[in-house]
Amino acid sequence: MKRNLLFAALFGLVLAIPPAAQAADAPAKNEPPKKPDAAKPAGDVISVVIHPAAEPKPALKYHLLPTFLESTPGDAVPLYAKALVMHMERWKGMQYDALYDKKKPSDFPDFEKWFETPLDTLPRDRARKIADAFGGSVKTQLDMAVRREHCYWDTPLRQGHVFETLLPETQEFRNMARILALRARLQIAEGKYEEAVATLKTGYGMARHIAEQPFLVSNLVGLAIANMMNDQLLTLCQQPGAPNLYWSIAELPSPWIDKRQSIGAEYDGLYLQWPELQAVRHAQYAPEQWNRLLRKIASELIYFDYETATAKLSDKERATKIEKMIAAALAGVPKAKAELLAAGYTQKEVDAMCPAQIVMLYSLDTYDRIRDDVFKWWNLSYAQASDGLERAHRDVSASTKREILPLAYSLLPGGSAAKLAFARTDRQFAAIRCIEALRLYAATHNGELPATLDEIKEVPIPLNPMTGKPFPYHLEGKKAVLDADGGLTNTPRPQYRVVVAQ
Repeated sequence: MKRNLLFAALFGLVLAIPPAAQAADAPAKNEPPKKPDAAKPAGDVISVVIHPAAEPKPALKYHLLPTFLESTPGDAVPLYAKALVMHMERWKGMQYDALYDKKKPSDFPDFEKWFETPLDTLPRDRARKIADAFGGSVKTQLDMAVRREHCYWDTPLRQGHVFETLLPETQEFRNMARILALRARLQIAEGKYEEAVATLKTGYGMARHIAEQPFLVSNLVGLAIANMMNDQLLTLCQQPGAPNLYWSIAELPSPWIDKRQSIGAEYDGLYLQWPELQAVRHAQYAPEQWNRLLRKIASELIYFDYETATAKLSDKERATKIEKMIAAALAGVPKAKAELLAAGYTQKEVDAMCPAQIVMLYSLDTYDRIRDDVFKWWNLSYAQASDGLERAHRDVSASTKREILPLAYSLLPGGSAAKLAFARTDRQFAAIRCIEALRLYAATHNGELPATLDEIKEVPIPLNPMTGKPFPYHLEGKKAVLDADGGLTNTPRPQYRVVVAQ
């Protein structure tokens, strides 16, 4: 099983699709993600109705993240912990009402549908009931947390067992974000735009803090929360009298999330999981020590195999699997000897090694090469890296042909799904900023839309972060079409169709 990064990548994709589609869309184990048929339309057509709006005075009247002046010294984590406990208590209470109290109907099962409900038909009283249930002390704790200068999650990365680290709070943070998004949607429906901006600020601040954990899955939860807020931000931008937030969006970090820590932790994951492997290449162990090391790695590595992890195996069956893994590794010693010689080891050095040492040295050298062929692409833009990451994923999936101890096959990431998740969020911010630029233009051109984006002189037009090129744009009569694809055929291709309200 691709234990950390691939799981996180699939998790990031699952965040964006409805439950009914998850089973059909999930790729089979170790199967490269399939490219959509370029001849077929992909992605969504997003209809946007805008009202002309000049920039506010002052231009940065509204902020979507806490400002320096608003920030306070201290650590945000204790405040998030308090908010999380209070939120979970109320969440469970609402679940209880929904499941067991048949005498009074519960709003709990319904509110997810309200994100697709038009604002004018949103059941405001019921939405307010849910928003208020999670307001008060929960909201106070969150508002305080997002304004803390630091967020020290204190994750145990350097204590070993990295791949077994559990993050049970991530799902609850997503639930909290849904309530924030619902609160913002209700405020927008009621014309309370400044309150909606304040709620979005809390949501965006929480997304940034959660993404500061050095786990890619935490980055992806941060992206998911930001996307929830973006949906409501786009809704806000379409309301008559709503402030123009072009400069507020431009003020946000770009890229939205700094993923260097999480990618660094993934890159060093093997050596964080088993710190003793850091010294293996220079170790002078007796044969029995090499044998114990090989057995330890095999015994723990077996738990990262998907079939083994999910199967209800007896201790005897699991022990048999471990013995088979060790036997298969030792059977590859002749191949490993030849590869070590080709890598620069002398014949004398190889002849002095016991079989378990040969297995470990060859396995680590092979793992490092495969690992670097994956992670080198993370240093490039999505447009430059997507094809290379897909090739790297295929190489990881086929790594059993090169490995005799399946380190890369069991632990390494592959594919471009996670990198796509980062790029899509950055693209969403840029697209909404383009829409706000259209509102600015329309405000000074009698409600008309420009024939090209180059005609907009009021503000700079952002490039598509996925391509590094301008967004394709054209007019179809009175309708502007902003294409968020940019020519990439292996990604979803959302298209914003923008009209000025009459």
